[in-house]
Amino acid sequence: MKEMIEELAKSVSDSNFRVRRTALETFELLGPEGSAFSSNIIKALDDPDRFVRWTAVRTLGEIGSAAPADALPKLKDLLQDPDGDVRKAASIALSKLQDK
Repeated sequence: MKEMIEELAKSVSDSNFRVRRTALETFELLGPEGSAFSSNIIKALDDPDRFVRWTAVRTLGEIGSAAPADALPKLKDLLQDPDGDVRKAASIALSKLQDK
């Protein structure tokens, strides 16, 4: 199982945006169990695809308090994202991480 999750983490950087989104959606389902790979998810916050960014934000929100503290500044930056859905998701994720 660990090997499968490690491969999934690599997929967050795949050249195909659909693969990146699917990998993030899978991590979102894992919730706090995916926190070991938060660095991969945090990198996806800078993705050029707005849906990848949106999914990465939602995923960090589902990881919740298990997300690393370095996720907070990146999420705060996304409150200024050009996409309204990304901004809204960032606000929700930040509220879930407020005890960090």
